[in-house]
Amino acid sequence: MGFFAWGWLSDGLVSGLQTLVFFIIIFTIVVMHELSHSIVAILNGIKVTRIILLPIGGVASIEIPEKPIVELMMSIAGPFFNFVMAFLCILLLSIVIPVAEIPVILQGLEEPSMLVSSAQGILVLLLWINMMLGLFNLVPAFPMDGGRIFRSILALFIDYTRATRIAVNVGRIIATVMVVLGLFGNPWLLVIGALIFLVGGQEYQVVRLRHSLGELTVAQIAAKRMDYVNGDFTLREFLTQIAKPGVEFYPVVNESKAIMSVLWLEDLRGLGQENLDKPIKKLARKPDVVDGKLLAHDMVTNLLAKEFVLVIESGHVIGYVTPEHLNEIARFQGILKA
Repeated sequence: MGFFAWGWLSDGLVSGLQTLVFFIIIFTIVVMHELSHSIVAILNGIKVTRIILLPIGGVASIEIPEKPIVELMMSIAGPFFNFVMAFLCILLLSIVIPVAEIPVILQGLEEPSMLVSSAQGILVLLLWINMMLGLFNLVPAFPMDGGRIFRSILALFIDYTRATRIAVNVGRIIATVMVVLGLFGNPWLLVIGALIFLVGGQEYQVVRLRHSLGELTVAQIAAKRMDYVNGDFTLREFLTQIAKPGVEFYPVVNESKAIMSVLWLEDLRGLGQENLDKPIKKLARKPDVVDGKLLAHDMVTNLLAKEFVLVIESGHVIGYVTPEHLNEIARFQGILKA
């Protein structure tokens, strides 16, 4: 409703409504673009967890398969939807608008929100938005659609990790150009370029980790040494007797030595003197856990998203995983495979 309010305050009720309709149209097209990706993914048995709408567009949260043909179809689906919509708009425009009036209506693109005042204008707007969205998404800047298309084609001929690295590097070159252009007056290019640079690198890290871990289970990569603390210990006792440099997480146990929670050293920062006699169990967090029998490469994304995860096997805690430990294991496995 913010766009409606802005339009209404600046030019009146009619302008506000036109602005609102304009952004509803954009929102709908972006959602349909992402749904196209999601539908192809679901048809190929791939899990789609959610669709996130951002100020710069949408992102379908999909478990990207390491199957080049499937990824190619998924990546093409969004732009393909936009181009089909654009083609339909051209057909309808050729029917409802005399050729002589087309240049006049196209002038409305100088103020796109004004086009919603007529059916012909809406068709032109739909044509313009779909063409722009389709073409922009074909820019080979990973992880945009064009970058994923580029990566999937490369992966038909070389290994997936190398294909991803090349696609990310090309994407970063394009992102750098976007950022430079954005500095000269287009803030959207600045934001998009920064996101491409950041997200592309993160996905390459995930792919690299998956391939380094091979067929190892989470239990096999878990760190086994842990420093436990009795939940009845006071904060004062913990700080003077147990806490040590370099150890950030401490499983909290009860009288039966069962782990009940995890104490994060960072959570103690800023606690006043009045908390020194509190029992540790009241300052600890509920732990995140993962089944040790699962393949580590299938859990990389989840493990990277958590700072500390306890590994459970046959009902018992056998160790833990942190993003830092995961990267160390991956580097070691990479050396072994070299």
